Amino acid sequence: MAGSAAGAAGVKFLIAVDRWIIGQYERFAHWIQRLAGFDCYDLAALCCALIVGVIIGQDLLLFFKAAPRWWRAISLIAHSASGGFWVWIPSQLKVSREFAKLRLRHGVANPLKIMPSTICCRLILVWLVVVFAYPTPNAAARMLGMASYLYFLACDPLPPAESKVRMWIEALRLKTIPATN
Repeated sequence: MAGSAAGAAGVKFLIAVDRWIIGQYERFAHWIQRLAGFDCYDLAALCCALIVGVIIGQDLLLFFKAAPRWWRAISLIAHSASGGFWVWIPSQLKVSREFAKLRLRHGVANPLKIMPSTICCRLILVWLVVVFAYPTPNAAARMLGMASYLYFLACDPLPPAESKVRMWIEALRLKTIPATN
C-alpha cells in the first residue's frame, strides 16, 4: 500500500511540473501575442520550422563531411518516411486554431492541458532534452522543438486583438502621411 501512495504522489508531482511548464509557455505565448500578434499556434509552427531546420542542417553537415553511402541512404529513407508527418502538422495546427476559437466562445479550457497521454509525451520529451543536451545537441534541439510544439498546443490563446507592433506601425504610418486639405 505504501508503494501505491508513493506512486500517486509521484504522478501528482509530475502533473504539477507539467502544469507549471504549461503556465510558463502560456505566459510567453500571451506576451508574444500582445506584442506581435502571433498566437500559440503560430509559435507551435515556428517550433516545427526549428525541427526541420535542425534536421536539414544535420543532413547537409553529414553530406559535406562525406558520410558513408549507407548512412546517407538511411537518412534519406528516414526523412522521406517522416515527410507525411510534416505535411500533417500544418493541417493539425489549422484544426487546433479553429477548435480554440470555438472553445473561447464557449469558455472551455484546452483539453490538451489535462490529457494523460499528452502530459506523458511532453514530460518524456523534456526529460530527453535534459539527458541528451550535452552529448548530442542536435537531438536535444529536435526534442526541445517537439516538446515546445506540444506545450504551445496546450496553451489557450488570447482573444484576437490588435498587437502593439501593429499599433506602432499604424501610428508611424499616420505620422508620415502628409495632411491633405
